[in-house]
Amino acid sequence: MTNVTINDTLVKSRVDSSDFFPVWDTGVSEQKKIVVASIAEAVGIPHPGFISGRLYLPHYASDTSSTYAFTVGTRNLAVTPFWCPRASGFSELNANVSVAGSLMSLGVYKMGSPGQFSLLTQGEISVSTTGAKTFSFFGGILLSPGWYGLASHVNANTTIFAFDTTQKNFLFGNATVAGSNLTANTGMHFSANVAYAPLPNSLSFVSVTAGVVPAIWLRAQ
Repeated sequence: MTNVTINDTLVKSRVDSSDFFPVWDTGVSEQKKIVVASIAEAVGIPHPGFISGRLYLPHYASDTSSTYAFTVGTRNLAVTPFWCPRASGFSELNANVSVAGSLMSLGVYKMGSPGQFSLLTQGEISVSTTGAKTFSFFGGILLSPGWYGLASHVNANTTIFAFDTTQKNFLFGNATVAGSNLTANTGMHFSANVAYAPLPNSLSFVSVTAGVVPAIWLRAQ
């Protein structure tokens, strides 16, 4: 574990909740109180976490609408970045089908550098009827803090409720200050034109795709 020095006092650089909210007693020095307070100020207050049983989209996406749906083609493998701010468990992936198709592959990838993905888990579900569809993780999946990709792919044209507004500069930055309405940005995701098959173990993209993207939800454990 890496250590850091604050005010000439050596402390650990990784802390847990007991470091932020210690039980003070008469045997704890004022110096330790100052050090712990300095760490808390330096690393910030942790994300409060995800609410068990609730569904989550990428947090930079606009909400979906029952009147907005997107027809996904058979060669459109889409991966939408998802930021997990703290270690969290999830139980399933979800999509909402407006016009039925046949089969859909859903998966979770771990993102390395931007555009580089390694498969963590995947599953195939039927989308031959409309409504909410679920792929449940066996035993759940624990995601450590970092970037992930929520992947979807269908074997027949399927219309899925979608979102069409994201902020790609949240992940990739902008070369210049935007000169137009930021809300006009279209859905930011990675897209591959490939035949339907089990999701590959790794994916590599050199550019981001701007366009409507299926809404894939994660359910918190």
